[in-house]
Amino acid sequence: PSLDLELAAEPQSLTEVGERQPLLEWIARVERLISRRKPLEDVLQAVCAGTAALLAEDLVVLRTQNSHNAGYAQARQLRISEGQLAALLELPLSDGIGGEAIREDRLVVREGIGKAIAAIGGVLGELRLEAAMVAPIRESFEVIGTLTVASSRRGRRFDASDQVILLAMAERASLALTDARILAELEHQAFYDDLTGLANRALFLDRLERSLARAKRDVEAR
Repeated sequence: PSLDLELAAEPQSLTEVGERQPLLEWIARVERLISRRKPLEDVLQAVCAGTAALLAEDLVVLRTQNSHNAGYAQARQLRISEGQLAALLELPLSDGIGGEAIREDRLVVREGIGKAIAAIGGVLGELRLEAAMVAPIRESFEVIGTLTVASSRRGRRFDASDQVILLAMAERASLALTDARILAELEHQAFYDDLTGLANRALFLDRLERSLARAKRDVEAR
């Protein structure tokens, strides 16, 4: 469905143009990166940055099951250490509310979870989270990960507007992952033999053209 239909489905959320504008600007920014074939990591980092800015929270984590893209994360404020961030990325996707979001393929919201999180201990206990919201991330219609926003603010509640924002940004992450997969498959079909799996003449010519173009730029820069 289009973004306008997504927003219209939430009559109590983002109904004013002024409220919609920041979300629309971030969506446009992410989609420009996708259309310009920017590296997947850059696109997913933009998704995380936009989510953090729009929801005014300092912890946003995007994780996938893809072996080549184990996880991407961005903290709007440097409140957590690299070690804590690495520990978050290593937690099993099947655990907790993230696992629930994946299994049920839906947005999951949990508030007032301070005591429960503290009892778990580890990195989650250290972060003293009070509320979390998780949306599934898809690649070619298959759920492969999650986009999570978490808050340590006591009494934090994620309203309908917050949920629309997270779902919209998760959808852009899904588009980026799907686009990257399709592009990789098309490149493989174009440059490798179906029977042998070996590189073909087209790949050789493509690499040669790129090398010549790079050499030309180097010469002109001198």
